[in-house]
Amino acid sequence: MDFFWKESVWEKEKSVAVLPFLNLNGNSELDYFADGLTENLIGQISKISSIKTISYRTMADFRKTNSPLDSIAEALDVITVLKGTIEQLNPGYRFKLQLVDAKENKNIWTDEYTRNGTDLTQLQNDIAREIAKVLNVKLTAEESIQIGKGETSDAEAYDLLFKAKRTYYEAFGNPKLFEEAASLLQKAIEIDPNYAMAYTWLAKTYAQIGFDYPEGNWNDLSLEMSSKALELEPKLAEGYSARGMVYYELGQLSKAKKTHWKPQSLFIPT
Repeated sequence: MDFFWKESVWEKEKSVAVLPFLNLNGNSELDYFADGLTENLIGQISKISSIKTISYRTMADFRKTNSPLDSIAEALDVITVLKGTIEQLNPGYRFKLQLVDAKENKNIWTDEYTRNGTDLTQLQNDIAREIAKVLNVKLTAEESIQIGKGETSDAEAYDLLFKAKRTYYEAFGNPKLFEEAASLLQKAIEIDPNYAMAYTWLAKTYAQIGFDYPEGNWNDLSLEMSSKALELEPKLAEGYSARGMVYYELGQLSKAKKTHWKPQSLFIPT
């Protein structure tokens, strides 16, 4: 008798939507960390060209959705959905992950991680690599190098960046909060002066302050921060994106295009 192996759709079409991590503690003060980890993980997966993923700005709208996974996958035109939970321990955190074939409603992969301190800052990179492995994607040499680039090994600086991101997004309803986000990022940089991602977010924050207060030198400060990020990590995509925000605002569209940055990145809804 002949047997024919029917390859699953997810094995041919590599795509994943990462749902915002669910905070199991029920403590709203941990939500910023769950969202920050979700965004960072999406950022790392997006560096793998063979895997289609969905931006954090889009996925944030699904934070409290009750829609079935197949409906979410269909709406986002992806095959798999990654669900995650985070639970704060004493010390550290426990993370549970589940990658689902949304069309077939089947588990592809599950895993659990307990992390603390320096190990915590590497979690997003480990998960991104594991997703690539599960989807049978071979990373290029450059992709392997770029995953985790620009990050920190300092847990406190890492946490401050997550707090700054939450404050940054909240600032679109209250622009004065951009200054608070900038202060958090400055503290992260004081702890780790080589934290390239913190410089990129500080560049973005200064650009937004400049949008609200064009009379200041915020655009110059933003360009200075993105240049610092790129000095530390010359191929950091986020650094070029942050630089592009300012060029677009200054009307220097040719320079903005060279950064591979899209204009809508300047306005991020809450």
